[in-house]
Amino acid sequence: MTKKYTSYKEKELLDDEDFIQSIVNPTPETEKYWDTLVEYDLLSGKELEQARAFMETVKKPHKVITVKEKNALWIAIEVKTKKSCEAIYAVIIYIH
Repeated sequence: MTKKYTSYKEKELLDDEDFIQSIVNPTPETEKYWDTLVEYDLLSGKELEQARAFMETVKKPHKVITVKEKNALWIAIEVKTKKSCEAIYAVIIYIH
């Protein structure tokens, strides 16, 4: 990570893949990297903290879906799709 972050605001950090990866998969090295940038005024501490706070609010653990849940979801989708298609077909028949 050798970018110039001096003028970065929260939005630019949130668009930066290196920043995102350092929040999603933090290491002691990435933590030190960002802290060093702030320490030497190469990045605004306020902007960094706002971006970190935002990322923490959207970072959620992923739920692993079971085969049973997946099958139930597909059945629900198929039922809903079939009902929608039947309703559309009925309207088309009614119009003609």
